[in-house]
Amino acid sequence: MNPKRFLLAVLAVFGVAVITDLLMHGVWLGGTYAETALLWRPEPEQLDRLAWVPAGQLLTAAMFVTLWATGFAASGTWSRACWFGVGIGLLLQGMTLIDYAMEPLPGRLALSWFAAGMAQSVLMGVVVFLVYRPLPEVPAGQTRRFVRRLLAVAAAVAALIFVREYYLSGTHQPRIHPTAPWMQPLDSTWVADSPGKPYSIQTTSDLRDDGEDALRFELRGDDRFVDRFFRSSSRAEVDSKDFPPMHSVRWYAIDVFLPADFPREKNWCVLAQWHGVDKRQLGEPNRIPVMAFVYDDGRFLVRIRHSAERVLKEEEDSARETPYETPSFPLNQWNHFVVQARWSYEADGFVNVWLDGKPIVRYRGPVGYNDNVGPYFRFGLYHGPTQKTYVAWFSRVRSGTSPEDIGFNPTIP
Repeated sequence: MNPKRFLLAVLAVFGVAVITDLLMHGVWLGGTYAETALLWRPEPEQLDRLAWVPAGQLLTAAMFVTLWATGFAASGTWSRACWFGVGIGLLLQGMTLIDYAMEPLPGRLALSWFAAGMAQSVLMGVVVFLVYRPLPEVPAGQTRRFVRRLLAVAAAVAALIFVREYYLSGTHQPRIHPTAPWMQPLDSTWVADSPGKPYSIQTTSDLRDDGEDALRFELRGDDRFVDRFFRSSSRAEVDSKDFPPMHSVRWYAIDVFLPADFPREKNWCVLAQWHGVDKRQLGEPNRIPVMAFVYDDGRFLVRIRHSAERVLKEEEDSARETPYETPSFPLNQWNHFVVQARWSYEADGFVNVWLDGKPIVRYRGPVGYNDNVGPYFRFGLYHGPTQKTYVAWFSRVRSGTSPEDIGFNPTIP
């Protein structure tokens, strides 16, 4: 085996895998993935695990070159390289047929995977033929040393990925142990995003709501949540990780308590938001939330965004509605919100909101973006730059498909 040429070939095949995967999944099949979004992990979860993609591509490239170098390179020709690519492609794409049989994949998607995967393997075969050249003779001891070094490098890469995934992946909120029935999703689906301080998000029984413990959120001036891509923001929120089907009706209950000294300044603070998934693979910018409860300088607003465009070119391309605004918001008391929404970018969308049992919003019209799934729900504190400290309590946050799921008896005039 020729170590130098081996490493060059691995890098070359890895480059082919990265570029062709980007063209295949990001450009050619991007629209298909958007149409079948319910089959895949939500985009935030995909981004959280993105480091595993190049790791898999690198492993595939290393094994591809190893098989060529140890069994085919000595008598390699153009046609042999192409047939080698066909053979590896059939080996890999056999799993596509099994996936299609066992999973609800559209036939055209499975066929696209198969065809693109075969073309990719043939191209990789051509590249490895062009780059890798065997040495005339290599002592067995040198080959064994090279294999040991290769395994050491693979172990080092795996260790780096582990460190990146668990220690260099932004701030981590300490685990929150539920102390009330409504908090149980913290042990399963809910995810906390915060600066990771002991005070960022914590349970408390000092301020109870209808006999149940609350979650206390606190953001101090310099606190920042940093995600896995090292993007920072001033937020301490709980993400429900729930993606309702488009055109479906969902109910939400949110109880919030803002203290008497809650900052009053020219600065927006989002207390609850329903956020659509960005189509970044199609070049879409960050999304503005589909709906948000906003506190701004004493005012309280309910804001809605909607667009029928499949892909937004600019963040502000969506239409904005403000179906509710009040110059003051009750402080130092529990405020009980109930939301009923049909998530639809078409005219059949609607939003009803009650505050302490009284209707405050009765909006009819588009709600959200032209997606296959509705928005995911988040609650907590998220605000613009400031040096002030924000504290809020939330309790009895629930969601469901009917008012009974959240313990509410609606009366819509």
